[in-house]
Amino acid sequence: MSESQTLSVAQLQAHIDNLSSAIGAQKQILRGLEEQQSQARRRLNSVLDPIARLPLELQSEIFMHCTSATPTASSLSEPPALFLHICHLWRDVALSTPRLWTGLCMDLNSSEPLQILDAWVQRSHNLPFSLWLQALSTLNHGDLSSITSRFQQRLRELTVELCPPLSDETTLDWLVHERLSFLEALTLTSDVKLSYAPKQWAKLLEATPALTSLSLENVTWHWRTTLFDTPFRHTSLRELYLGNIQKYILDSDFYDSSAAFLSFITLPALKTLRLTEFCISQEDFISFFQRSSPPLTSLTMVAPEPDSLPQGILPYFVPIEGLENLEYVVGFLNSRDSLVDLLFALSIAPILPNLRTLTISMVPGTHPDYAELMAVLKLRRRSNQRLVSFQLVFVGSFGCAEFQEDGPDEEAVLGLRELAEEGMDIHVGFRGRNLI
Repeated sequence: MSESQTLSVAQLQAHIDNLSSAIGAQKQILRGLEEQQSQARRRLNSVLDPIARLPLELQSEIFMHCTSATPTASSLSEPPALFLHICHLWRDVALSTPRLWTGLCMDLNSSEPLQILDAWVQRSHNLPFSLWLQALSTLNHGDLSSITSRFQQRLRELTVELCPPLSDETTLDWLVHERLSFLEALTLTSDVKLSYAPKQWAKLLEATPALTSLSLENVTWHWRTTLFDTPFRHTSLRELYLGNIQKYILDSDFYDSSAAFLSFITLPALKTLRLTEFCISQEDFISFFQRSSPPLTSLTMVAPEPDSLPQGILPYFVPIEGLENLEYVVGFLNSRDSLVDLLFALSIAPILPNLRTLTISMVPGTHPDYAELMAVLKLRRRSNQRLVSFQLVFVGSFGCAEFQEDGPDEEAVLGLRELAEEGMDIHVGFRGRNLI
């Protein structure tokens, strides 16, 4: 009879228990060895990896420079989520740097978007937060309220991509209901043109008293709506961006948020203004600046159709004499006559006396009268020495060869170089290629 057959049940059970204990002890030894190996690997990495030898503050700064200035997606292939999957050291640094997690581009079609948002909110601690909401068609207004309620007054910047069914008139009502009283920057964009009543915009501005920057793309207001007797007054807004300039330049059929917005608001703190559709009467434009008296220093505007301005652009410049930076954008349909109109206005000495930088953006194939341009630049440069920068920038998909054929002639180039030698910053050509 074999030994196993002679053992009692109790003895077999005791033997199994002893083996289990021995296996457990060996596993504990193995775990200890693995931990020692991990520690040794970390020490080796700290010797080989220059980042590991730096103080945490410098490591955090390096990580910050690797991230985008705008809210980032939660993709594991992009910072900051990428840092969590490189090594233990990088993960520890990332989780010890709350600033890395203060912005999120939230795709609501992704898996478990609210769980991702909660992770970002927790990692950012109590710092101000920037949120970009995409694919809103998947949520209702209650879901959106659930998202914004997570921040407890920490939300400072919000971008909302409007799309059906949330592109109806109740969308602004949702933002109003949230009363984002600490929000400082709001961007609303849409693939289809949306319009809301002026009173809805007034309620939105009333619900965001701390707002300093408002950007609207393809989002505008009802034209045929009765305005209020007294324009709504917002005392904090410093930057107003109406429309997408780049899209307008490249697509002559593109329509965007119009300057009519100025007809029903008063903005005494406005310093920067961008206008894509210059659909506003001279009377309403001047009235806005008279009642607002804003410290406007920067204006970007698409050149209006000359036929729509019986008296030209000159009267529009009269109430903004404090302007320092002007960018004038010329599209396909309003090129030659608009440039002539602009240069005439700038040749009038009292107009825009504080102008320091002048930028003209236009498509290739349309050029100003360079002799007239030179005369205006020399006049403004030598009369008060305030104009320090001029850029004539051609944008679009055209090649430099087409531009060279009818670009500035030799006399104009010499004149512009003369101004450059006097200390004026001159750029004529495509971005990244200066012919002067």
